[in-house]
Amino acid sequence: MSLVFRFAARSDAGVVRSKNDDSGYAGRYFAVVADGMGGHAGGDVASASTVLDLAHLDTRGFAEPDTVLPDEIQTANAFLNKLVKTNPKLAGMGTTITACLITGDKLQFAHIGDSRAYRLKKRRFRQVSHDHTFVQRLVDEGRLDPEAAEYHPHKNVLMRVLGDVDASPELDITSFPLEAGERWLLCSDGLNAVVSDRLIEQKMRSSDSLEKIVDDLVDLTLEGGAPDNVTVVALDVVQAEEEHLASSDAVPLSEQAVASAGRFGDEAGQHTMELDVIPVVNRDALEGLSPKEGELSPLSAAMVERTLGVRPHTLVGAAVAAAETGTIPVVPRNVDEHPMAALLTGQPLKPVRHTYSEMLGDTPADRPPEHSPGQTESAAPEQEPAQRTAEEEEDPEYVLDDDELAAVRAARRPRRWFLPTFVALLVVLIGIVTFLGYVWTQTQYFVGEDDGQVAIFTGVSQSLGPISLAEVDEHTDISVEDLPRYDRNRVESGIFAENRGHAEQIVDNLEQGIGGEQ
Repeated sequence: MSLVFRFAARSDAGVVRSKNDDSGYAGRYFAVVADGMGGHAGGDVASASTVLDLAHLDTRGFAEPDTVLPDEIQTANAFLNKLVKTNPKLAGMGTTITACLITGDKLQFAHIGDSRAYRLKKRRFRQVSHDHTFVQRLVDEGRLDPEAAEYHPHKNVLMRVLGDVDASPELDITSFPLEAGERWLLCSDGLNAVVSDRLIEQKMRSSDSLEKIVDDLVDLTLEGGAPDNVTVVALDVVQAEEEHLASSDAVPLSEQAVASAGRFGDEAGQHTMELDVIPVVNRDALEGLSPKEGELSPLSAAMVERTLGVRPHTLVGAAVAAAETGTIPVVPRNVDEHPMAALLTGQPLKPVRHTYSEMLGDTPADRPPEHSPGQTESAAPEQEPAQRTAEEEEDPEYVLDDDELAAVRAARRPRRWFLPTFVALLVVLIGIVTFLGYVWTQTQYFVGEDDGQVAIFTGVSQSLGPISLAEVDEHTDISVEDLPRYDRNRVESGIFAENRGHAEQIVDNLEQGIGGEQ
């Protein structure tokens, strides 16, 4: 009998973050968690594109099962770098990857970054992945205590990721003998930053329902303040039913599948499971297909939807919106022939050309001529700068002569009143922003320490020089010294709360002794 996954997954932006940069996928043969980074523009793009580009691995019958997972991750990394070259706004984006692939009676495991994988087999629980962080390196070298690493200010500094980095990614690749009955859990660092390994193990053992396990862990993270996105994928290894195997075989992309790609593209978001054959994208079949500028490839978003729609799976995080809107396609290997940013955004790639008129904000004919000192308008120079022809205005190689350059400088000369007015408006704006920022801080709550006691604060646990941005709202009778080490460190750092009621709930958890398990 073949082995497959039973699976459940959930992702949440968390309490503090407004955008979810995590993505996750769980299916019968393949599961992955990706934690994207790169600020407003790139984190969700990096994780979603990587997860969707790997989703076709959720099948069986690979010709080279031992190398297919790392090879496909390297291909996904090449795509990320191509996106950055095409769209500079994505510079610096990257993503972690923690992935599992069933190949027969083995589990192929690949990992880079600080997302985690845990394994529960024959009652033994252990962390399988190794964090690729600066702090973990200090621990490995014996320069930092593991307990101190949990609260180190640079604990989230990554040493290895996929994406826009100089070095080729160094993946941790391992193959595990697989048995029915074992349980795996993949998560982004948003989980283990709040919930202890001890409680993760407890929850993994607590129920036969994978949905309950992922819900409990995400809920615990949210109750603990959830300063980061959190994604959890739970997997049980089980024996597959024979009738389910036929719908999971790898089938090359046929001409009929190519022709029908557009039709399935109209069914975005409808994750049907009615088809018996899964049209896994044969990337070699995409060679030579180059979409017009600004158009999606016919085998891009449509094939993502077709591939995902016929497989039992759960897709979570940023990848959900990307798959439903078709903004991130399956990527062909001949990436140089395809406008990747256009495929990513659905927008045309048009060169930006600045004409002479655009540079001035008017036309040469509308500009007044320059005057020498002492001249009046009626005593203008006899020869004005020659007007450019339409061809010259559109010629990027055109070089301004001296008269035209002088006209440009005159048109761009700042007015005398502009600078003081701008400075005054800037000072007023800074004052308004500062005032509104202070008002906002007074609507925030966190649980922290005051004179050795646990207290509820209004404001934020920061200061501007000598000015504290927080004040005690209510003292409690809980001594910080009486708390377990894990909770004590969290209280000393300050536990963010959504509101006053949430802060009281955190205090209750600490008092009942369950706060140390979060």
